[in-house]
Amino acid sequence: MGCGDSKPTLSLDDFKSPGEDKDVEAKVDKKSIKALWDKKYSKFELTDKELNELTPGEPITEKNEDTFPEFKEKFLKLVEKKRRLDEIEKNPMPYLKQYFPLWAKKAKTLLEPSKLYELISSGQDVQEYMKQEMGAWFNSTGKPLLQKSFDHHDTNANGVLDADEAAVFYKHLVEMKWQVVDEMLEPLMMAGAKAMATVAFKPNERDMAERVVKEKFAPLLVELREKVANVVKDYKENQAEKDKAAFAVMDVNGDGTLIVEEFLSTMMPLSDKYNEFWAAIGFTSEMMAGGDGKAIQIQF
Repeated sequence: MGCGDSKPTLSLDDFKSPGEDKDVEAKVDKKSIKALWDKKYSKFELTDKELNELTPGEPITEKNEDTFPEFKEKFLKLVEKKRRLDEIEKNPMPYLKQYFPLWAKKAKTLLEPSKLYELISSGQDVQEYMKQEMGAWFNSTGKPLLQKSFDHHDTNANGVLDADEAAVFYKHLVEMKWQVVDEMLEPLMMAGAKAMATVAFKPNERDMAERVVKEKFAPLLVELREKVANVVKDYKENQAEKDKAAFAVMDVNGDGTLIVEEFLSTMMPLSDKYNEFWAAIGFTSEMMAGGDGKAIQIQF
């Protein structure tokens, strides 16, 4: 709950129908739960599934009032979850906003033309080099921030994300991913152009060659930006379907929830799971290749 919010209370009497005589017995059933929710918590959506899960098998009255505490706990936990999700929407990404700029800064250091030239000219695997470097950065710097972000989205503070919590998390990941990919496309391609010119041409020909390569890459950059924008558009239009596919990638044990270990192992940059997760969202390596598929492919 936000600062200044008082802890919600709940009693059996809250489930009397409005306008009923005070002597009429209170009853907790599907109808009264919905009525109370609409009255006190209308700012939060109560889905049919959630309503059904709240509804006791037998209506609760004074005769079986001893079952009310269990119902009350379940009801108020759902209220608190809705409050937390609302807070996250208002302040959604405090740790992701730290993570992605640092991620981009590290990635840019790996795109220095001199380093790419060194790797290409020596025949080293550029992708493997970047995978190792980004992995080391992730373990030392990125992982602690994503751990905090996971906890921030864990509205129940129970150490797992359910499908609803994960959907909010994915939405925020896609938003930040979109921003950083768009920011990285041009540096990536221009660094690649410079490195290619350095490898393939004599020193006195490199400036001219670099200009030619950049001109060739210019329309590809426009194409890639359009593709990224279309991926985000498609995600927003089909979020439930995309979230379900992405959730299935992360949910290794198939229990319908995500533990932090499942999340962090999936988010290891350039790992197979990482690429599979982002492919489920729509960011595939084929999409990032563009044009004739010969552009430098680095799946961020």
